[in-house]
Amino acid sequence: MDVKKIKDICKLYGIVNYTINDDGSVDVDGNVNLSSYGLKEIPLNFNKVSGCFWIDGNGITSLKGSPKTVGVDFDCTMNNLTSLEGGPKIVGGVYVCENNYLTNLKGSAEECKSFRCTKNDLTSLESDLKHIKGKLFVFSENKIKDFYGFDPEILSNDTMFINDRTPLDSLSLSFNNKEFIHWFNLVKPVKGNKVSLKRLKYIYSNLEKRRPIDGVEIEFIKRFYEIVD
Repeated sequence: MDVKKIKDICKLYGIVNYTINDDGSVDVDGNVNLSSYGLKEIPLNFNKVSGCFWIDGNGITSLKGSPKTVGVDFDCTMNNLTSLEGGPKIVGGVYVCENNYLTNLKGSAEECKSFRCTKNDLTSLESDLKHIKGKLFVFSENKIKDFYGFDPEILSNDTMFINDRTPLDSLSLSFNNKEFIHWFNLVKPVKGNKVSLKRLKYIYSNLEKRRPIDGVEIEFIKRFYEIVD
């Protein structure tokens, strides 16, 4: 893309304080707001954005063209994404990819403050994440049945996961920290659509807030899993 075309696109979308690099990529000192323009793709090849990068509320099917680094928040909510490949690798604030069609989180940022991926089609938490620095990892309203493939060390010690309205919510009960994920992946209580009640109780017995499983909770589990032993 030639320089004039890049400048025209920046003017069209109100992008200011930008630098055009030799390779045609664009650095922006500040925010880039491309929300709700009816875009099918990201119109430029961004490199670095020091502020927020908003592309929510479009019909985007690929994150190709996203900046490699976003200084504050990255929001690609309410698009038609089936993959996070091509998205930023470092996000200084919150990474939000809610209301898409993702089945896993491969291609995600490696580092961010918090991560929100509510309302997708997730069946796996596999991702490129290496560190969530903040307090929230939210994957509510998905099809997640286990934590397999997710390294709890990605989370900070005070990071909470929120997974309401997922099958996994019936197993995690009030536990929402990396310790629960550690024991879950170690003991492996879930196999396909089956859950071992014996193994689940063993997990609870090793956690600080020990609690029994009552009849109401067992009925809740039965909505999503076949209980064995």
